[in-house]
Amino acid sequence: MSALVLGFSNSIAQTKAYFRKEVLQNGRVSIGSDLNSTIFYLHDFQGSDKVYTFSQMEINSGLTYEHNLGRSFIATLMSGIKTIPRARIFEKNKPQRDYVWEASPGPSFYMNAGLSFNPFAKKRK
Repeated sequence: MSALVLGFSNSIAQTKAYFRKEVLQNGRVSIGSDLNSTIFYLHDFQGSDKVYTFSQMEINSGLTYEHNLGRSFIATLMSGIKTIPRARIFEKNKPQRDYVWEASPGPSFYMNAGLSFNPFAKKRK
């Protein structure tokens, strides 16, 4: 069985788009992209008494393999390319276009492995 999966965060914006296909008896492969952001405050940035905001958007595109190990455990292996179009630091409550620092790093390879436990998982029929 194949499926197109679109994921949404708490806002209206779409954050994920994956094409999934079940493989083997207990596995599935997904290919697609997801959009993440990192935002946090910086105090005492460059000796200033002002508070600044660090903001960065990340696009992770790649391949994911998930395997149901049984009894509520799922092993995951993800790999692909991480792209950060822009990262900026700007004064808190000011527009991002008034930034004091900016970076546009090149794409990089990423790889994640994980093990998940879901105590509420239902048995598959």
